[in-house]
Amino acid sequence: MYMVKPKKKINSIFASDFLNEDMAATAVDGNALYGDLPPRLQEMKEQVEAITDGNDLPHIAIELLHDNPYQPRRRMNEQRLTTLSLEISQYGFRGVLLARRDPNDAQAYQLVYGHRRREAAKQAGLQKLPVMIQEITDQEMMFLAANENLMRDDLSPIDEAYMFRSMGEVLTQEQIAERLQVSRGYIRNRLELLKAPEDVQDMVEEKPTTIRAAYFLKNIEDSVIRTDAINALLAEDITGSEVEAYVENLQQALAEQAKQATLQAPIPLNKEQESEGPRLPWPFEKDEPDQTVQPVSQPVGQPVIIQPIVEKSKTESIARREQSKLETIVKHFENYEKRLQAQQRVPSAGEQRALQKVLAAIEHLRQNMIIEEH
Repeated sequence: MYMVKPKKKINSIFASDFLNEDMAATAVDGNALYGDLPPRLQEMKEQVEAITDGNDLPHIAIELLHDNPYQPRRRMNEQRLTTLSLEISQYGFRGVLLARRDPNDAQAYQLVYGHRRREAAKQAGLQKLPVMIQEITDQEMMFLAANENLMRDDLSPIDEAYMFRSMGEVLTQEQIAERLQVSRGYIRNRLELLKAPEDVQDMVEEKPTTIRAAYFLKNIEDSVIRTDAINALLAEDITGSEVEAYVENLQQALAEQAKQATLQAPIPLNKEQESEGPRLPWPFEKDEPDQTVQPVSQPVGQPVIIQPIVEKSKTESIARREQSKLETIVKHFENYEKRLQAQQRVPSAGEQRALQKVLAAIEHLRQNMIIEEH
């Protein structure tokens, strides 16, 4: 089908009452914008960052270092990961990781943060890593994950959505919106992305500007159509405003292709037709091929020509936008007439001149653009 041609920072706020009451009581500044850690967590973080030689700490097998369950990031930048892996191969693993025991697996641990360093070390061929093990609550794990990730400038809309969902375990949407200083609609729309199929979420992560199209594509059940539209968006052959027309045109083209394939398929012979025709000699009867026709599960024959569909979709999208603007103008004139009636007045001289210009423009369109009479 379609061949593909060869992130963003949130102004966030985490007030100390995001934590439980005991932690909130020890917060540095309850009204501070995002960035301040409670003293216990700040001390723990500084202690970890101060360690340059982790030989005295336990070295844990990488496969036993599980993710922070409140880590929102679904994927990592492969280029950065490779660069870090090469540095580790050349200079060794620097510093230590912070983790707690996995409450669901007595033999394993959960990283607080440092997932990218773990994956880079794994790529570099390391088997074990130095780890500082601390008693850390779920609330603290959540706060530290937020502290680590929301300050990054490459957090994708999908990462945001997973973060909001984690926060939703202890906060309402209104509370999340208040703490992050965004609208509730922003939170709701991000969470809506999590209802999208995996391929649509991957598209948004790879190209966040496709987020508008994602809200439409999440309702497309046909994975072939969806994949083709995703590839067209990633290749920048269509935009988010054109995706609806593109999908509709692609569906029509594939339906027509399937119809043509069905008409061209051979007709199977039934038993009566077989008995009426000449029979082959006995030695060949057993070798006679099966003449049943398999049902067409997908369009066959020549592939759909994509470029005409792209051009058609762009033209239709422009037409739809213009239609929407014209309908807005019509609505304005309808409301204008109602206001005149309610005010019991006639249009002023200036209004009449403006209306004459409108009528002249319509007449010009009628003469030059061949407006159809209905």
